[in-house]
Amino acid sequence: MNRLYTLFMFIFPLLSSAQCVEGDCLNGNGSFKFLNGTYVGQFIESELSGKGAFRTRKGYSYDGSWSGGKKNGYGVELIKRGLSYEGQFKDDLKDGDGKAIFPDNKFISQIAYNGQWSGNQACGSGVLSYLREVKYGRDKVVEKNVLEGQFVNGVFQGELIQNYFDEQIWSSTALKSGHFQLNKDSSLKNFRKLKNLSEIEGYINVQCECRSNLIVVSTSSKLRKGKSWLSDSIPPKTKSSIIQSKQREFDIIEWYARELEAELNNSLLVCEMSSVETIFEFLKLKEKDLKLARKQYSLETAWNPLKGVGKNPAPQQKWNKKIDAGLSKAEKKRLKAQKKIEKKISKINSDNCFVYLLEEHIPQKEVPVVAKEPKPKREPIELRFTRKNQLQ
Repeated sequence: MNRLYTLFMFIFPLLSSAQCVEGDCLNGNGSFKFLNGTYVGQFIESELSGKGAFRTRKGYSYDGSWSGGKKNGYGVELIKRGLSYEGQFKDDLKDGDGKAIFPDNKFISQIAYNGQWSGNQACGSGVLSYLREVKYGRDKVVEKNVLEGQFVNGVFQGELIQNYFDEQIWSSTALKSGHFQLNKDSSLKNFRKLKNLSEIEGYINVQCECRSNLIVVSTSSKLRKGKSWLSDSIPPKTKSSIIQSKQREFDIIEWYARELEAELNNSLLVCEMSSVETIFEFLKLKEKDLKLARKQYSLETAWNPLKGVGKNPAPQQKWNKKIDAGLSKAEKKRLKAQKKIEKKISKINSDNCFVYLLEEHIPQKEVPVVAKEPKPKREPIELRFTRKNQLQ
């Protein structure tokens, strides 16, 4: 048994250690096998220096410049399917100017970034572009978003959805007849068949700001003027009433926007790119709830004056109370969540751009040894027996 143990302890370092497999690995070109992959390229004084490529068994590869055994200078990195980087490196980290392509997720696709990097993260000025599917009524449209500005750990510092040229930011008295700019081409006969003589198209946008490695979120509700319409057949006396009804629907969007802001800030999201996907997930769920609320509101408050029937004020009054209560409650939640995250930030003192390094992407010569703590010695247990006469 002792012989087998001695033989294993002698052979194991030979099997696990890195070694030169071909060429000149001292000063020249060669191939060196590391524990986690193979390097093929130039060497200077036994270190990876010059041009070379490193590949691992898990599909990672780097092809570019090396200096002092580390990635330094220009290089191309393929991390996994759909995730790649091309640009500057410094001491094994993406640092300087570079561009990257990220894998699609459930919410956005064709994600690309071009700009400054620091500590392996997209930090500094840059441009992020992606595609997002948006539904307008029954139509699905794939829209391209281009976000240009400052980034921290891959998180854009600003609104995550590119602003539209025709948007109107919410206020309690925002809507005017001029905000309905979509031409609804229909005859008077067809307008009489409709339940409502107006429709608005609105959405929620999310703005991010990284502070002490946490994302502070603020939301806004906006109207798309070019996709909102108001029938020209509406009698002048009833137009203001219909616009006011649409204003209340706009208020519902604001109500849900405030709820979303509270939920995101209560989550205390870390300032990193993966949190952006979480934000879009929250947004998707909130949009689903908002759609149901707006649909219910439109059905219950529907009124077409062209049918010659007066409007029943009861459903609108009921919804007015519900909307006012919802806005008030959501605002309290929003302010409470804001205080919570501000308090958390005040206790943290750290830089926004942090270093993110994966050891598996760096050539490894030795297996990291974790020192085991010696087990504490147990004191011998002293057994004592009581005699019968001692019990009496």
